[in-house]
Amino acid sequence: AAETARRIGNEGLGKASSAMSGLAKSAHELGDRVGHTGDETRAKVGEFAHKAGERLDSYASKLRDKDIDDVVSDVRESVRRNPAIAVGAAVAIGFLLSRLFRSDR
Repeated sequence: AAETARRIGNEGLGKASSAMSGLAKSAHELGDRVGHTGDETRAKVGEFAHKAGERLDSYASKLRDKDIDDVVSDVRESVRRNPAIAVGAAVAIGFLLSRLFRSDR
């Protein structure tokens, strides 16, 4: 059972990494479209989009290089260092999930 959970977790990491890479590509495309219009405000938005794309690329790469056990260990360490952020994230995720399931009705 534990091996099956690891396999499923690693497959999920692969899918998450691919999704982040897709978001990064979209952010870079947005930055290209918006940033080259000559407008200063749009140029700043384009720069921000490119920075977001770079960060998403970085996270996707980190996920590709890890297995599920590494990710679980990292999450546990983050919760130990920042329990308030972990509680806030849990509340936010719970709220989003409740909205998602409520809208299905």
